[in-house]
Amino acid sequence: MPRSATDATRFTSTTPHASAKPPSYRAPPNASRLNTPGPTGETPQQKVARLRASAAKARDAKISSFDKFLVHGRVWADRAHRFTTLSLIGITFVCGGVTVYALGDMMIYNRKKRSEYYAQEKALKAAAYDRAKTAVSRGTATEADVAFVKGEDDWAKLMEERKNRPGLWKRSKDWLFSGLKKEDQPEINAASAGASTSEMLRDKAVSVRETESEIIKAAEEKKNSVQDRVAQAFADEKARQNKGGPLDRLGSSDVDDDAPKAGGWTSWMNVKR
Repeated sequence: MPRSATDATRFTSTTPHASAKPPSYRAPPNASRLNTPGPTGETPQQKVARLRASAAKARDAKISSFDKFLVHGRVWADRAHRFTTLSLIGITFVCGGVTVYALGDMMIYNRKKRSEYYAQEKALKAAAYDRAKTAVSRGTATEADVAFVKGEDDWAKLMEERKNRPGLWKRSKDWLFSGLKKEDQPEINAASAGASTSEMLRDKAVSVRETESEIIKAAEEKKNSVQDRVAQAFADEKARQNKGGPLDRLGSSDVDDDAPKAGGWTSWMNVKR
């Protein structure tokens, strides 16, 4: 069935025309203040500043007092946090410096007092050794003095032996080349030759020291024998004093003769009446 032009789709024009209603426009509440004319002779920069200030004032009017308190409180809290952090860091550095200074001073003081104590003990020991040695030489020493002097001499001898003991390098070398002849030992270099020369000189020095130590040992043995004889003389004199002299022994023998002697079963016949 044919269609007429009246049945076709009709398009409505959207262009504004005189009979159309104007669009509804709602002005902002501060539009009147923004559109207020400025003072006479206002420059564009002044106008911009005035409009910005009025806009900020309108924006702040919408913020409550509690929100303003929070904003300002955040600022002061940030300042307090920064101050606390810097204070803690500074106090940490100060405490660390004080700790290091106190520890160093304590260590220095401890070492100083220890050195003084060792020096004092060494001086007391040396004085006691001199007194004991003087007493031994005079013949008035006790057994404790003799034992003390002997112990000190033995300790000094032991220290001398340790000092004269060959080092680790020489002992290792002697152990390594102990089974070889002199002509079979490898020649290392000129440095080894110099080292062998120094070793020879060191061996000579060690032999000289050993000779000196033997001489000192012989002198000490002689002194110890003299001390032993002096101690034996003291012991004999003490025994003689306890036993008494010839007259004391004679008197004691007379007393023993006068005393009744125990006999056999016929001793009653010899009793003096």
